[in-house]
This record gives sequence, structure tokens and C-alpha cells, in this order.
Amino acid sequence: NRAVFIQWLKEDLIPKLNKKSVLIMDNARFHVGEEIRQLVAQSGHKLLY
Repeated sequence: NRAVFIQWLKEDLIPKLNKKSVLIMDNARFHVGEEIRQLVAQSGHKLLY
């Protein structure tokens, strides 16, 4: 579920990442989307699929 994934990114994963981390995700439908790309980029990280 995309909403649960986004909440987990915001509340759990992103706060624990080192600066300028690279997140590597598969192409699962709930991993792909502009909202997720923006969230990761605005947090100073990079996203790769």
C-alpha cells in the first residue's frame, strides 16, 4: 500500500539515513511515483530503481 509506504519513509527510514544516501528500490507499484521521488529528493537523498 502506497500510503503506508510513504508514511514509513517519512517517519522511520528517512530520519535514520546518513546525509546524501542512495535508496535502491525495485519497481513495485507502491515504490514508484512522483510523490515518493519528491519526498526522497527534498530530504537530500537519491532514488534509484
